[in-house]
Amino acid sequence: MVLSLKQNPGTLEPWNFGTLDLARVLPLAGTVEHRFATARIRISVVAATMVALIGSWTPHASEPMPDDELIRRIVVETTRSDVALKAFRAMRAGTLSGKHQGWMDVETAVDPSSGFSWRVIGEGGSERTRNKVFREMMKAESEAPQRGDCEAAAFTPANYVFRLRQPSATGRIEIGLEPRREDARLIVGTLTVTDRGIPIRLEGKLAKSPSFWVKSVTIVKQYERIEGFALPTEIESIADVKFVGQSSFSMRYQYREVNGRVMTAPPQSAHDLSFNPSRKILALFRASAGPNR
Repeated sequence: MVLSLKQNPGTLEPWNFGTLDLARVLPLAGTVEHRFATARIRISVVAATMVALIGSWTPHASEPMPDDELIRRIVVETTRSDVALKAFRAMRAGTLSGKHQGWMDVETAVDPSSGFSWRVIGEGGSERTRNKVFREMMKAESEAPQRGDCEAAAFTPANYVFRLRQPSATGRIEIGLEPRREDARLIVGTLTVTDRGIPIRLEGKLAKSPSFWVKSVTIVKQYERIEGFALPTEIESIADVKFVGQSSFSMRYQYREVNGRVMTAPPQSAHDLSFNPSRKILALFRASAGPNR
């Protein structure tokens, strides 16, 4: 079933945390030939609000949600701008063959009025990976609203055709995502949600390669409901980069504060995490790459 909603222009605002814009890939260049394959990862966890699509309507838990209202709920859940966050992010990146591995721990803060800020509190491994992947990614996230990346990457009818699939036995619903244009900020894939439209997982590939040097980029993003907000908790990607090989990136979010409420769980440093990609993203990457992978 194809679903489409009219978008009310002028309602988009920055500082949402539900949309992934992975517009460059790992710059794991350590030699002369590798430098020609260098590109950037930019994960902009920013998007837009579309309050006009849903207003104050809230369904009762016992009522089945109509298809168009389900899509409206997804749009709102992934484009909220009314949340202030403080988070600890643990990032790791490197080639699947074990080269150019680096890690970094970053404290981030986002406020609807003051915007995005970040501070490195720990790092190690490849200097080039730390500077050209992690730091460039943080800079890109802080600059995303000015570049217009928020609106261009958001889960909105302006960017996607949504294809609703049958609910599973557990009540989860898969939404097929078909970008309306070839754009490295958009994803061809599937968004899994609850029957209330709360995001659970995003998986797929970039709709367009961000560079001549990049063959493909596969992405998996996990969400959790925290203090009433659907927030990203982990992002993984695998990129197939010419002359460099298959390269992986991961970022875990550990929230320290959500709208003033302090989270007490101690953060886990990226230094203590594995460089190995999850089975889920490896399977997706190999399936999309063909039988020879």
